[in-house]
Amino acid sequence: MKPLIINLLFLTLTIVSCSRNSNETETIAPIEKTSYNFVYNNSYETKDIVLYKGPLGVKQNPTEKFIADIWNSYSIPEYTQIDVDTKGKTIRLHVGKNIVENQIELSNDSIYIPKDKVFLGVLDKKNERLRLFKSFYYIKKHLESSGTSFSRFTKLGITKSEDIFGINTFNSPSEMTDPNDEIFWANLSFIYTSN
Repeated sequence: MKPLIINLLFLTLTIVSCSRNSNETETIAPIEKTSYNFVYNNSYETKDIVLYKGPLGVKQNPTEKFIADIWNSYSIPEYTQIDVDTKGKTIRLHVGKNIVENQIELSNDSIYIPKDKVFLGVLDKKNERLRLFKSFYYIKKHLESSGTSFSRFTKLGITKSEDIFGINTFNSPSEMTDPNDEIFWANLSFIYTSN
C-alpha cells in the first residue's frame, strides 16, 4: 500500500508541474563581466604631436619621427599586461614582475585615476579592448647665464596646452623669446586586447 501511495503522489506532482503554462518565459539577465585582463597587441595611435618654438612661440606640428628623436622606444609601452576590475574599481599595471595598482573611477567607457584626476583610457567592454593613453613631453629653455635647461617627461594620460603653459617654465608661448626655447608634447594611445 505504501508504494502505491508514493507512486500516486509522484504521479500527481509530475502532472501538476507539467501543467504549468508553458507559454511563460523567464528572462534571465546576462551577468555583466567585471574583471578584464589585457595584453598589449603591438598597436598604437598617435593622437597629438605639438611643438612650440621660440623666438615667437610659433606652433608647429612635426611628424612622428620627431618623437623617436627624443624617446627611442616610445612605441613600446612598459606595461605588458593590464587588469581592470570594474566592480572593485582598480587597475593593475604589470611592469615586468612588478605591479602598480591604482583606484579608478569609471564614467561610461572612460577610466580616470581620481586622486590625480587623470584621464587614463577607454574601456570597450563589448569588444574587450582597452585604449591606454600616455603622454610624452619636454620643455627646453635657453638660460642666458648657464646654457640650456632641458626636462623631459612621460606620464599616463594626455597633455594639453593648459597642462604646460602657466604651470611650468613658460606662462604662454609669447614668453618663448630665444630661438632655442621649445615645448613639445605627443599623446599616444596603446591598444590592449583581452587575453
